[in-house]
Amino acid sequence: MTQKARLLSLDVIRGLLVAFMILVNNPGSWEHVYAPFLHAEWHGFTPTDWIFPGFLFVVGVSISLAFEPTRQKPALPTGLGKKILRRVAILFGLGLFLNAFPTFPLDTWRIPGVLQRIAIVFWACAWLYLVTNWRQQIGILLALLLGYWALLALVPVPGGGSPNFLPQTNIAAWLDNNLLGSHIWSHSISGDPEGILSTLPAIGTCILGMLSGSLYHHNQHRPAPWSRQLMLFGAAIMALGWVWGLVFPLNKNLWTSSFAVFTAGLSMVILAACIYLLDVRRIRGWATPFHHFGVNPIALYFLSGIVATLLYFITLSDGNSLHSWLYSNLFSSWLPLKAASLAFAIAFVTFHWAVAFILFRRKVFIKV
Repeated sequence: MTQKARLLSLDVIRGLLVAFMILVNNPGSWEHVYAPFLHAEWHGFTPTDWIFPGFLFVVGVSISLAFEPTRQKPALPTGLGKKILRRVAILFGLGLFLNAFPTFPLDTWRIPGVLQRIAIVFWACAWLYLVTNWRQQIGILLALLLGYWALLALVPVPGGGSPNFLPQTNIAAWLDNNLLGSHIWSHSISGDPEGILSTLPAIGTCILGMLSGSLYHHNQHRPAPWSRQLMLFGAAIMALGWVWGLVFPLNKNLWTSSFAVFTAGLSMVILAACIYLLDVRRIRGWATPFHHFGVNPIALYFLSGIVATLLYFITLSDGNSLHSWLYSNLFSSWLPLKAASLAFAIAFVTFHWAVAFILFRRKVFIKV
């Protein structure tokens, strides 16, 4: 299989995740959203909760595919560390910019975020992949997931609180609130959803992606057996995560170990389906829009954040935001409210797909 064909499945699932992320982040009205397009408020799982762990899983698979030739060399290339750190710095910086744009309030500037977590997880997992083998990676994975479970379930919260998984009083929230203070997400019911302690199991999510990529190398770069193994392992890991969730609840905000395992299993199943359809059966027409998103994922996600913020920030003469005017005049004036809210989100995604299409046609691939 050629490099281009081999990467098509990853581009498509990456693009699917980015398109889905833009969709759920930009309803016409947050008061009128269909339940599957919302995160679970605390414990539980919705389709929307899969997006971010799915993306980190794909980051892990990509690390395996990109760095395997480098790892086979007697010594790591000179300058590789600088390249990795450069990418980490760009991702983290873009995330900080998005959090503060357009007012840049220093006293409440949120430090964590989606791009920041991607940066940290990428940095940790890239080096892990380069200096460890798959057995060592499994050991590190188990240490992270079991250790995080032990921290939340057994370590008392400083100040006298007993260990718990409640929103305001768990140890992860305590750490975020005490170390980051006002520099966390202002709408959080707990600590920051991309907080300090929960980054540990998020690294575990990416390691599971790396191990899935290692299966590809084990199968001598053949898509058919790789997809079968991913499907079987994914179903088993999903079941394991669900069972674990009976004692350590599935929770996206805390990124519980059960959540990391369950969503990685789901990602394996979905990736297996993409590989089978795209690279085994070569049924590809349906995937074209997602491919367009998938070759410029970070750029399009960043653009969507800027555009969404500007729509709320730009105020018209009647005092309403441009977002409110568009939603009221083009959608909610003739559609049921939840349908109107979803239609606005679909239109928002369509606009960004048009940008993605133009970039793709012009062969502009923005590497971050």
